[in-house]
Amino acid sequence: MITRTQAASLAMLLANIRTDWQPKSIMTLLEKNHEKFEFPALAQAAVNAAVNPANRTPAIIFLPGPHWDGQANGGAYLTSSERRLNYGRKVAERAANRQPMPNPFETSEFDIAQNKLLALPDCGNELLQQVKTEHPESTYAERIKLAAQKLGR
Repeated sequence: MITRTQAASLAMLLANIRTDWQPKSIMTLLEKNHEKFEFPALAQAAVNAAVNPANRTPAIIFLPGPHWDGQANGGAYLTSSERRLNYGRKVAERAANRQPMPNPFETSEFDIAQNKLLALPDCGNELLQQVKTEHPESTYAERIKLAAQKLGR
């Protein structure tokens, strides 16, 4: 149930949102339907209906439709608990789709091979030169792996 003061306030608010809706016709509708709805639910549905330009008259307020479920304005009228739950779900979904970060402390096969060659400064450089002459088209990383393989033999 809504009071006359609440009805007048809501009529003025709706008339400010929708300048093509006359306050007098809104008041008439609210007076006819004042016992059917509680004020908070009616005010929310009325604002939802008013912000939708497809609704041409205020009579739509009292008809069933999306303006009654709080979703007509993109969910702007969700409770704070519902907004927090939706935000938590979005964060969890983004976290689930992330790729794991590489471990900076893991040593790659390339690093191990390079460290072996650098540990033998004289022999390592000669071995790299030998691999370079044998495989002139190879990259530095490939030469390191080939030289490490030769060291392993």
